[in-house]
Amino acid sequence: MTFTFTTADAHKLAGITAARNAYNVSNADVQDFVPLPDDQSYVQFVMDNAAQSYANQYKT
Repeated sequence: MTFTFTTADAHKLAGITAARNAYNVSNADVQDFVPLPDDQSYVQFVMDNAAQSYANQYKT
């Protein structure tokens, strides 16, 4: 299944970038950590984890 996220709001885009950069910095010392290289990868990562959380929460 494919989902699309669309925004042209500069503040939202900057927020995504800031969150990705913070995630990369906070995990930099984790063994074998591979930084997320771009905002698209970060949004995919966030949504995949959200979907896993929903599956766990609703026991699907």
